[in-house]
Amino acid sequence: MLFSQMTFADVSGDWNFAVEIPGAGSGNAGVVMQQAADGSITGKYSGQLGNSDFTGKADGNAFEFTLASQMGAIKYAGELQADGTLKGTLNLR
Repeated sequence: MLFSQMTFADVSGDWNFAVEIPGAGSGNAGVVMQQAADGSITGKYSGQLGNSDFTGKADGNAFEFTLASQMGAIKYAGELQADGTLKGTLNLR
């Protein structure tokens, strides 16, 4: 029997997201994330899309979370880079 241990990059911390939304402009968002040992993420988003609590998950270096805003549900998906930064996309549903 083979056992493996799941490892997650830790994205916990205070982040500044540079956000560009086609047709709506660009801006910055403050994102605070806390990541548990099982890869689950909780956090707070503050920016041009409003202020919202969110939950998400990490898998390896990748992470994602969804939050509610005045524009509807927004999904952020990204990856922790080797230099310690985050890079990703957002999907307005």
